[in-house]
Amino acid sequence: SVKKTGRLLVVDGDWASCGMASEIITSVLEKIDISFLKSSPKRITLPNAPAPTSKVLEQQYYIKESDIVDALIQITT
Repeated sequence: SVKKTGRLLVVDGDWASCGMASEIITSVLEKIDISFLKSSPKRITLPNAPAPTSKVLEQQYYIKESDIVDALIQITT
C-alpha cells in the first residue's frame, strides 16, 4: 500500500525510542524504492516519558483519534 499511496503513517502505543513504529518504518523503507514516497514517513507514539498518574497529564500523554487524523491530513497535503 505504500507503493500505491506513496505515504506511510504508523501508530504505535509504545514510546518513540526503540519502538515497533521505527522498526516498521525501517523494514518498509528497506523493501521499497524511496522514490515511491510522496511525503516522509510519520509515526505517532507515546512521548519518551513514564506514564503519568494525573488525569490532566494523561490527556496530553496518550494518543487520541484527533492526533491520527491530524497526522493523516499532514502527510496528504
